[in-house]
Amino acid sequence: MEKIGIVGFPNVGKTTFFNILTKANKEVAPYPFTTRGKNVGKAILEDPFILEIGEKINAKEIRNATTEIIDVAGIIEGASKGEGLGNEFLSYIRECEVLIFILRAFKNPDIPTPLNEINPLKEYQVLLSELYLSDLQKIEKFEQKFSKDKTKEGIEKYNFILELKNKLEKGEKFFDKEFGLLSGKERIVVLNTDGNRDFLKWVDKFDERVYPCPLKIYEELEGMEEKEEMESFLKKEGNYSPSDILWEAFKKLGYIIFYTVKGGIVSAFPVKIGTKAYEAAGKVHSDIQKGFIKAEVVDLQNFLNYPSWSLLKEKGLLRIEGRDYIIKDREIIEFKFS
Repeated sequence: MEKIGIVGFPNVGKTTFFNILTKANKEVAPYPFTTRGKNVGKAILEDPFILEIGEKINAKEIRNATTEIIDVAGIIEGASKGEGLGNEFLSYIRECEVLIFILRAFKNPDIPTPLNEINPLKEYQVLLSELYLSDLQKIEKFEQKFSKDKTKEGIEKYNFILELKNKLEKGEKFFDKEFGLLSGKERIVVLNTDGNRDFLKWVDKFDERVYPCPLKIYEELEGMEEKEEMESFLKKEGNYSPSDILWEAFKKLGYIIFYTVKGGIVSAFPVKIGTKAYEAAGKVHSDIQKGFIKAEVVDLQNFLNYPSWSLLKEKGLLRIEGRDYIIKDREIIEFKFS
């Protein structure tokens, strides 16, 4: 499955965001560069629908979908020239498909900021600039390599590299999986706020959608009885939870979810939009894919209304689909195999 990267200045809440989503306990401290390389973990996609399914069948186990998430060291202005920890660690997130930018919109005199001011827009501009410069450094190495290759393939590659370089120098967003360009990846912009509505003054300054999220508050809510009530209040105030933001990243990756219910265990499986039943079977187990016979498919709402396979068959709500059936979001599927 594709990976999600977290980027931002030092001390903006990147590792707090990582810890909330992965249930990890990586060090968070009020000084720069606490994270010096990378943190890698499995982020849990909290899913209210899988809980409903589990409740209906009195499940003994719930297995949420997960995605890999990578938290890297803080970037500062001049990182491409070696400032701070430099930018070599950015190689860790070149394989990511989506980058989540954590920007500081909270006030705390005890936590330093490289800008000496609270300005999330400027932070974002600096971060993008450093990503473009990092990409240029990478492309220039390839330019030097292929400039000496006089084969037809080498000349074509060299011309393509020059085209990429030209776009990067103009600051154009260009997606290219071969070179893993950071500046061309899908982006999600998060404002780490105090929990009040001061963030509103920043929202309209961005050219893209931003997601306000008071990370410190969400961190403190973990394990509290009032968590659900407080999250509901924060949402009404225009905030997004870390889980909401993860789902937004998940959508940008082009994924949907299907469920299986077997032996009292409800499992969620992420697949790309357009995935066929035969391919989806392999996500459950390779043996199921090899021996695929058919897929018995039920829509989520029908299953919640009649959480019994025999009753669903009796009411004609269960469909039999073949290997080329295109999986739809939130379906419950039982694969039959030999």
